Amino acid sequence: MHLYGKPNASKSSTGRIILAIDGHEKDDDYNVNMGHVDNIARLGDTISQSTFPKLVDEMDFTDNKVLINNVKSAVDQPRLRMVLDRSRRREYIPALSAFIMTSNPPPPLNDSAFMNNSWS
Repeated sequence: MHLYGKPNASKSSTGRIILAIDGHEKDDDYNVNMGHVDNIARLGDTISQSTFPKLVDEMDFTDNKVLINNVKSAVDQPRLRMVLDRSRRREYIPALSAFIMTSNPPPPLNDSAFMNNSWS
């Protein structure tokens, strides 16, 4: 879910209300900012910890094709990425939790694959 619009339009408050359904509205692990998902490693760490949704505040997709593709992969695939441990064994990072994204700029409305995977 991507809530976007003018400042002070209750986007983040709406996201916290959704988090309150599970009792996570005051939990800092479920209310994060874009710095927690701005690259593939951080995105994997954020969404692989729990199946409860997470609020990502101030998500900005402007001129960031890599972030758009990472979010599309997280929605489409059960495994976000693969890493190798110290013994060179594969370890998969699962894409478990959904996002509630808020931002002032709109999502990439011209990217039909992104818009098909999320609803705004």
